[in-house]
Amino acid sequence: MKKLFVILIFLILTLINPVIANENTTILDMQKNGDFFARITLYKYVLRDLKMSPKQAKEFANIDFNCVHAYKVDLNDDGKNEIIGYVSSTYFLGSAGYLLFILRNDSKYTNITLTNFEPLYPIIIIPTRTNGYKNIIFYGSNANNFKLYIIKYNGQAYNNTEQTEALHQYLKDFANYDISK
Repeated sequence: MKKLFVILIFLILTLINPVIANENTTILDMQKNGDFFARITLYKYVLRDLKMSPKQAKEFANIDFNCVHAYKVDLNDDGKNEIIGYVSSTYFLGSAGYLLFILRNDSKYTNITLTNFEPLYPIIIIPTRTNGYKNIIFYGSNANNFKLYIIKYNGQAYNNTEQTEALHQYLKDFANYDISK
């Protein structure tokens, strides 16, 4: 009940402003497009990662600039903004939600997450840190049910071990399902 109340407060606040930041917390409204530079950066990253031109991405997966929702946030206080966002295309949508991209600001931007989330709810960046990076709270699925998750930086990437383990179990269960009956 307490978690639901917190989410409702964050939702009301994000209706007022898509990015709410103070010394403790940053809230990103993923229903908004976000920051133009962040969107361009994520769009270019996706095109490079898919090895497609904008025309090919549009024809193959209905991906264009208008599908990109992204924000700039300095997650490790090094003065360089990371990019947090998603692409609203079925290509990046799975049983556990949309793929969340967190691009580290290095020479070419590197994706440092493998997790899915539900963009109807805000992403909350909290001051608590793991390996120098701020922890992130989001609403997502483990292929069975939706709930709040906290992802932490493990030194190489943000990962959600609970979500990953549940998804692997779901896939294992599905793989053992006999469709001949």
